[in-house]
Amino acid sequence: MNGWDALILLGFFCLMAWKRWLDHKDDER
Repeated sequence: MNGWDALILLGFFCLMAWKRWLDHKDDER
């Protein structure tokens, strides 16, 4: 696993967490 693979995996994980956080934020409203 090189640096780019780790960067892409981290970015994908952050995107999923961000989308999930936005969904929960919308539910509270």
